Amino acid sequence: MDKNKVDMFLMTNARYFPTNQVMLVKQKLEQMNEDKFVMLQSINFKDATSTVLFGVLLGADRIYLGEIGVGILKIILMFLVVGLIWWLIDLFTLTKRTHDYNMNEFVKTTMLF
Repeated sequence: MDKNKVDMFLMTNARYFPTNQVMLVKQKLEQMNEDKFVMLQSINFKDATSTVLFGVLLGADRIYLGEIGVGILKIILMFLVVGLIWWLIDLFTLTKRTHDYNMNEFVKTTMLF
């Protein structure tokens, strides 16, 4: 693919991926066909800041990351001590889980090519 498109994609989306995986993303993009790039641009990457806000304010970070059943269970359990401990542990892992979610979405989409 065109180097300018790869650089533009990375400038706008690199923050969604783990720092140590950005070079892998760049390599995948460079090997990708031009016509397949459109599908990749339609992915809705999740922002780590939004995940933190959902997690801190509502405890709904897991729902935001697509884990609907576990998220609902977490919200129900938040009224118990177990839920509060779970919520506290999740606060420390939100950013990593968000980056992992985005990387998985990228890999799923690029595997189609």
